[in-house]
Order: sequence, then structure tokens, then C-alpha cells
Amino acid sequence: MAKPSIQDDTIIAAIKTRFEAITSGSDYYTTFEKVYDNFPNVASIEKAKTKIINLRDVSDDKIGEASESSQQLDDIDMLVEIDIIARGTEAANIRKMKADILKNISTDLTWSAAAFHTRYIGSQRNKKDIYGNIISDLTITIGIQYRKNAWSNDG
Repeated sequence: MAKPSIQDDTIIAAIKTRFEAITSGSDYYTTFEKVYDNFPNVASIEKAKTKIINLRDVSDDKIGEASESSQQLDDIDMLVEIDIIARGTEAANIRKMKADILKNISTDLTWSAAAFHTRYIGSQRNKKDIYGNIISDLTITIGIQYRKNAWSNDG
């Protein structure tokens, strides 16, 4: 029997790869120094880095069901928070960083066919954790909808 697929991991890996390809020049304003996947303690990220992204898949909800070839499938809406950490003089460029990320997302809303839709939900400046610590200078929230086998560990 084959191992279960992990669709949400495939999508997050695609986002990370795409964001790592953002480089300043003719298409973008910013080159991000590091893109993390669910880094647990943002405060401990290397202080020398000034332009950082931390991806967090914060929740997923079943939004529908279907069936194909005798399989039960679930449509899932996964919320992803994209934390931008900008240190020092780079904080003044936070709007450019947001524009770069949104442009990058818009190039393929299906993440190479791993999802069927991506939508912008909103953004928040100076997002705080439950202890009141600022975890990002800007957090962009997106919703990614994908289909998975109803009984796999896809999300």
C-alpha cells in the first residue's frame, strides 16, 4: 500500500519555492534573504537578516465533498499567513515587499495544479502572538482551496 499524500505540504513547498525566487530587478523590488516554513520562534531568527518571510498554514476547513472513481473527496480551504519581517531601514520598504509577494502569488493561483483556487483575504501590520510579542511587520493572509482524498492526511 502506498504512503498517503500530503497535499498541504506540497502546496506550502510550492509557495516557499516561488517566494525564494523573488529577486529585485526588473520584475520585483525585493530579494528576500530567507523563507521559512512554520518557524516556531520568529524572535530567534538571525538578527543579521533584514528581509525574511515566515509561512504558517494556520487552519484548514472542509468546504465541500465530491466523488470520483469511487473515491470520496473533500474540498479544503487552507488559511496561510505570510509573515514579513523587515529589520532596520528595510522596514520602510514593507509595502514594496507586500506588492512583490502579491504579484508572485498572482502568477499561478493553482500552485502548479496542487490547488484549484487562491484568494487574498487581507493583511495586518505588526501582528502579535498570544503573549503580545510582535511576530511580523506585516502578515498577509491568503486562502488556498484544494481537493484531497477524504481519508488521507492531506491537511
